[in-house]
Amino acid sequence: MSYEVLYYPYFDDFTDKVYYSQLRNESIKDLCLSGTGQSFNHTLAGDIQNEFQVVSEEALKAVTEELYHHMDILYPNRIQSLDIEKDLWINYQKAGEFNPCHNHKGIYSFVFYASVPEEIRQEHLNSYSGNTQKRGLIEFHSARTNDFIDLNPKENDILIFENSHIHQVYPFYSNNTRISIAGNIRHIEWI
Repeated sequence: MSYEVLYYPYFDDFTDKVYYSQLRNESIKDLCLSGTGQSFNHTLAGDIQNEFQVVSEEALKAVTEELYHHMDILYPNRIQSLDIEKDLWINYQKAGEFNPCHNHKGIYSFVFYASVPEEIRQEHLNSYSGNTQKRGLIEFHSARTNDFIDLNPKENDILIFENSHIHQVYPFYSNNTRISIAGNIRHIEWI
């Protein structure tokens, strides 16, 4: 399995970097999608109609194990355990919906992409309008410079970043739904 750490070149710690890889355990998507609870809109930044809390303990455990694997790549043999917030949520993003610039609580944040129709991924390539360049992308802003990273997520992608890393999700306009699963790591016990 390959992975990359995407970063701004001027800074050596992880503050303004984004870890990018793919899910190892694809069953996490099904566990999360089948274990949803009440609407979670009241606690989230986005202008997204369908956002739900994940309430399955089995899903939380599987997500924790997946994150431990990826965090161990970032910090080899340095993590004893990690604890994720119980506030894991699922976004069903539809045409015209978006997440404005925001950051998260905890110490690290993450997003898994459960479903990303290819039509959404291609929207930013259309040249019929000057404002299509960002459609459907997620953008991370450096807290220290005017630099930014635009990513075009695909199914099974995982992104991990520090909670203070400012980011936003641009709207798309095709008649599709993108499903993402997100949350926060609230504590890491170091070796």
